[in-house]
Amino acid sequence: MKRSASGVFSRHHKKKQLPLHVLNIAAPVTRIKWRPVEDTSDESLIAVATASIYGANAGGKGNIGLWSTKSPWMPMSVCEGHMEGAVLSFAWVKEEGKKQPRNEHSFGEEKWKTVITVGRDGQCLLQDFSYGHHPIFDVPRGCVAIANLTAFQKGFGSLQIMSVHQNINAGVSEGASNLVLAIADQGDVHDLTKSQPSSTVQIAPELTHLSRFSELYITKIGSDYTTRADLCRHNANVANGLAQKSITRMWKTLATILDGSELDGLPSSLSDTHSNSIANLLKPTLRKLLIQRADAGDVQSCVALCEVMDIICPPTSAGGSAKSSLPNLDISLIREWYLSYIDLLQHMCLFTQAAALIKTCKDPVINALNQNSTTIHESCPRCGKPLLGGTAAVQDDTGSSPQLSTQRVCRSCRARIGHCFLCHEPVKGIYVWCQACGHGGHHNCAIQWFKYHEQCPTGCGHKCNLHSNLFEKQSTN
Repeated sequence: MKRSASGVFSRHHKKKQLPLHVLNIAAPVTRIKWRPVEDTSDESLIAVATASIYGANAGGKGNIGLWSTKSPWMPMSVCEGHMEGAVLSFAWVKEEGKKQPRNEHSFGEEKWKTVITVGRDGQCLLQDFSYGHHPIFDVPRGCVAIANLTAFQKGFGSLQIMSVHQNINAGVSEGASNLVLAIADQGDVHDLTKSQPSSTVQIAPELTHLSRFSELYITKIGSDYTTRADLCRHNANVANGLAQKSITRMWKTLATILDGSELDGLPSSLSDTHSNSIANLLKPTLRKLLIQRADAGDVQSCVALCEVMDIICPPTSAGGSAKSSLPNLDISLIREWYLSYIDLLQHMCLFTQAAALIKTCKDPVINALNQNSTTIHESCPRCGKPLLGGTAAVQDDTGSSPQLSTQRVCRSCRARIGHCFLCHEPVKGIYVWCQACGHGGHHNCAIQWFKYHEQCPTGCGHKCNLHSNLFEKQSTN
């Protein structure tokens, strides 16, 4: 419908190409009127009277809302003066010289913001949209997207956080402050201490740089780090480079206590006391740090602290159970931290870090996880359906009866599986494939092809990352 010069809606023929405004209103509409304006350049505001969802003759509140064609998904203001019954009719009221209330929002023409309504409840009310409820102001202006870095980006397994701020055109002045967010990780990150704004909001800090911590943390004494205090200082530098202030303070606090106590770890006996007062603070401080990180959901820091301080005591006899070297900290709780962290690493596809942690853990329950069978599920590169294994019946050129062959065939699309994408021969030995498009083949064939090309040789159009990975490993070897 289009507004005519007299202010009355007129229906036009369907064949005429006229502008059409659509308002997304869920409730039944009883009356609708454009706001009178003296300047024809602004005709976007319209008053809409609605009834209960059960119909105009049913009970319920009778609302009248102020809508804008620029924001057709939500009313700018809603007045709910009629508590029983729908609004039967209403008219705009022109007010001049009225003082604006303190909580009033600007709706353009200040003298056309009041309506007089008549409801089924028998009441005649003068309602001001300035005092109504403004649902459009409750809409958040920003949105946040969180996703894992893919296997083709540096820092695979960490989270990349992106924020978008949009100005909702409500036809009113915007007074709400914007939420400040930052891109935490885009893959190629070395130091975030200078690039991250000071007034940012931390989202999922326990997962933001999961893969980077797991790769950069050092938890065992070696030639480069001869004391546990050195390990703590190194891990503090790692956390500081990733702009994780709370984790940085945790490692610095532990390093300071180890230096002051002149100890390189926890005492062997739970009842040992030392003349050095700082040494007596080591156990309660370490337990408090573990509980704080566990309450924050940061199982990675809990496991890293347990590995650095060697909290798990191995069983003294075969078939025994491991124990905790910290008082009032049960081994079952520590075991839950390890299991949760390993499960998190596996969900992030960080299988190397998970296997290394399982192998070096002193708890037999955790260490036995590597002894379980490992199953790798494959999918067909053509149709994407899961492969169920088995043999296929192949008939030779002589027309003899079909014979069983070890050649695998997809049961869904009958495509051959395990053949090289370049020479089309069955692959025996090392099989190299792209995790995105699913195509692969012989290691030597892949090196020969991707030495001069970036796209997959099958013609699927995907730019495989095998080009850089293969030649980095080849140059290293």
